[in-house]
Amino acid sequence: MKSNFSLILALVILLSYNVAATDIAYIVEKNSDAKPNVIKGIEELGYTYELINKDKISSTDFRDYIMIVLDDGRIQDAPVNSYKSLIMNPNYYETWSTGIGSTTKNDAYNLNHPITRGLILDFDPYTSSGQPLYYLTRIKSSKAITVKSPATVDRSKFILAEKQNPRRVFFGITEANYWSRESKELFKNSIFWVINGEDKDSDGFYQEGDCNDNDPKINPGVFDTPYDGIDNNCDGKDLTDVDEDGFDAEEVGGLDCDDENPLFNPDSIETEMNCKNDPPEFSEMINKLVVSETQTAIINLNVTDPEGDEISYSINDTRFELNEEKNRFVWETGYGDYGKYLVKIRASDGSLSNFYNILIEVRNTNRAPKCSIIPH
Repeated sequence: MKSNFSLILALVILLSYNVAATDIAYIVEKNSDAKPNVIKGIEELGYTYELINKDKISSTDFRDYIMIVLDDGRIQDAPVNSYKSLIMNPNYYETWSTGIGSTTKNDAYNLNHPITRGLILDFDPYTSSGQPLYYLTRIKSSKAITVKSPATVDRSKFILAEKQNPRRVFFGITEANYWSRESKELFKNSIFWVINGEDKDSDGFYQEGDCNDNDPKINPGVFDTPYDGIDNNCDGKDLTDVDEDGFDAEEVGGLDCDDENPLFNPDSIETEMNCKNDPPEFSEMINKLVVSETQTAIINLNVTDPEGDEISYSINDTRFELNEEKNRFVWETGYGDYGKYLVKIRASDGSLSNFYNILIEVRNTNRAPKCSIIPH
């Protein structure tokens, strides 16, 4: 079930890529030269094509197409070396080899290549004899796909060859009207390879959609492991924002303190969720405390820190002492302490502080008169 899903996803990605262009530009000397087997092969693969007459080459923007198919004939200046192309014209051999040869002997031999996968090795390229086969000779700057025969002398005669950057195929079986079944399959496989590349790591995704075709664990069908610095799912970046709230995680130098909860980020209006160090907060504190002399003045501290940091306290009046166990400031007042005092309490989390003012009123306590002995 998993492999079926991967295959379907791969096809969806390939199709989504392919609709980005206008499929295939089929360049011919004149429109009547278009070969039915070429057109049929293109259509069987699900691609569309447009015939480009040789007189229209200079005015055509080939960036609008995924690839070029170049027919044989007297066609000049086709930009097949600048775009993905399948070249059926032997006159364009010079960027592939230093020589071109031909034969009418109807046999060919497939080498091991993604284009030849599933096809027989020895085959007849044409359904009738006497048709020309073209092959690259001498010094070659290309890789062989199909050669003249398995004999040593013929292995250097490349009937089909490939080049990279961009992907191109030289296709020396040029007489499409006489293609055998094997040649028709070679043509379709060549078109598919030029457009999509190959699947070197056998993960179901071809080069065009697979950003690392040498690692089966990296392709558009896998979950991107966050924060590992690797683009696992080929979306162009590592996953650094798991909760998709627009902020990268702190693990990669971002500002999101909880990358699995989109409510936690620097834009949150809630202090406990804004991923910043906020100062301690005073709540439900009295503004004024009234006691009489000799009574105990008690200031209960109701302070919380949004990040849960440890809080330390101080007060600007040394007559108050901090009772840490009961979280309060205490002043044991005495006679003569009456008056009004504005005290300031400081709460700190070690980095940020907050302050709270309380008015302390100590009222005068009426004391009984004292008698003293009057000497005689």
